Amino acid sequence: IKLFNLGKQRGYSFDQTGALVEYSGATLSRLFAGKYEGALDKVVSQINSYLELEAERAKMKSDRFIENSIWTKVNSLCNFAITRNAIVRLVGPSQIGKTHCLKEYMRRSNKQVCYARIPAAPTMKLAVAAFAEAVGVGSSLRVDEARQRVAKAVGRNTLLIIDELHELVMSGGKGTAMKVVEWIREIWDNSGCGMVLCGTRSLEDDLINDARMKGWLVQIDQRCQRVMNLPNRIPHEDIELAAKAYGIGGSTACVENILSNIRMNRLTSCLALTASWCAGNNKSKQKHPLNWESFRAVYRSQFEEV
Repeated sequence: IKLFNLGKQRGYSFDQTGALVEYSGATLSRLFAGKYEGALDKVVSQINSYLELEAERAKMKSDRFIENSIWTKVNSLCNFAITRNAIVRLVGPSQIGKTHCLKEYMRRSNKQVCYARIPAAPTMKLAVAAFAEAVGVGSSLRVDEARQRVAKAVGRNTLLIIDELHELVMSGGKGTAMKVVEWIREIWDNSGCGMVLCGTRSLEDDLINDARMKGWLVQIDQRCQRVMNLPNRIPHEDIELAAKAYGIGGSTACVENILSNIRMNRLTSCLALTASWCAGNNKSKQKHPLNWESFRAVYRSQFEEV
């Protein structure tokens, strides 16, 4: 019943629900209809294992979106890009919240916002497929046909977000990087859409400013109207905002060594775990106040090597 309801809540087919527990949709259909003729013990055990795993994942995941300084900067940059029909670049370290903020902008926007992610070890074919899927023209087309449809699918009222652009140099190579970036430039030239190019510092150092690439990519660089560099560490006020959302306040002195280089994904995961741990323990005789001391205890037990 729990698995059936989970599939319904997510709008899954029997095949999609079955894939969660490594059973076919046909088997699941017979099971739900009371017509399954095999041993139920194994099926129930498999379902319970999955549901327990989902419960653990839920503890680690938060659907709260916190409007911190990173969000303010990303929101401003995206608004600039779509209002001015401009190309902009967003540069920042991994796991500081770039992608989370870009997807939140897309979720909130009443304009056409398309999010494309450069795949790892990209080829021109894989990049075109990612763009085609992002703009809604399908990813199974031939490369030439997909390129044409992508160009027609975006216009001056579209914001095209291209994330993980640094993958072009980290795992794609010079030839692929030049082809993909020049195609991106061509999309903008022909459509006049707003465009956000997002990546780590490697986007600037190894793609745009590298001496071997600069001559080839000067046209996309010249078309870029704004470059926003995010900080290398989470600002302290953003840490306090995140902590406040989970009910933790006060001095952070006892965890400064932990917070000095923490990334946003680990911070929010640990805050969620701390809130859950304290709530669970406070129902028993063992009391743990929801504070930074408890955060430190959870962090050490969950994230530090033993």
